[in-house]
Amino acid sequence: MEILLAVMLTAVLVVSVMVVLTQLMAGAQKSNDLAGGAVVAERILNELVNQPGTAAPPTAKGVLVTGETGDRVTEYHYATDSKVVDDSSPVGKSYLVTVDVWWEVPSKDASRANVGKLSTRLSRLVYRSEATPQP
Repeated sequence: MEILLAVMLTAVLVVSVMVVLTQLMAGAQKSNDLAGGAVVAERILNELVNQPGTAAPPTAKGVLVTGETGDRVTEYHYATDSKVVDDSSPVGKSYLVTVDVWWEVPSKDASRANVGKLSTRLSRLVYRSEATPQP
């Protein structure tokens, strides 16, 4: 009877440890993808903000394939948007530039079971002046 009880307790302990390890690995993968999404969003946002000219940064959609980890390749989908925030200045306008990045789901508003939303959003306020040259 004591041996049976010891085996059962050991089995419960092993299963508990396996569940915790599985959750830790899933969390680490989500953190990795979130960091990758933030890097992709920052890169795209910098490209939009640093374009020369006085016009609004363009809107765009696309896919970047990055993050090859063994046999897993992560596709980062993105969509950009820019809106006029303040056009009261006679020599320029302020724009809010937003980049949405999502991965492993078909749209930026989708989520995956037990993981949650797989997207990130980055925004920046940009002033475009006609009086000063742009980079």
